[in-house]
Amino acid sequence: MSAFEFYLAFYGLLLGLSVAQVANGFLNAIGARQQVKFGWLTPLLAIFIFFDITSFWIYAWGIREKVAVNWATMFGALVVALIYYLAAGLVFPREIKEWPDLNEHYRRNKRFIAGGILVVNVLTTIVTTLIHPPVLDFSYWFGVLTYWPMLLALPFSKSDKLDLVLLLL
Repeated sequence: MSAFEFYLAFYGLLLGLSVAQVANGFLNAIGARQQVKFGWLTPLLAIFIFFDITSFWIYAWGIREKVAVNWATMFGALVVALIYYLAAGLVFPREIKEWPDLNEHYRRNKRFIAGGILVVNVLTTIVTTLIHPPVLDFSYWFGVLTYWPMLLALPFSKSDKLDLVLLLL
């Protein structure tokens, strides 16, 4: 087993728990759709998280040649995945029927969720850039100009309409 395979087994398992957390919340919300107003904000945030977690696996693949198994690497993976798991766990309410409007739950938890996602993305981007400098091509700049403004604005936005636009981006 290579160092990368060992690292990815650990990191991938932990990130997979975040995917499962959001997927389970989706399942519970769909199951309670007769009693709960679904709205757009929570489902879009959940979909955004699915895409964002996928980007973490892509980042990991991008640094596969340089991954070493040591305390810093494994603890860094743990910190990133743990923050993501906590954020993912807040996307949907634990007791779905206690929140008749998922948009209200979104409004109450968005800062924690988006803030956690922002923190892990900043940390991962710094480390990844130091280990594996990006290729400054069109796709890089497209991502920088669409993803980062959205991610920086989302935790601080007080408008559902702006949040809707940001999440659609």
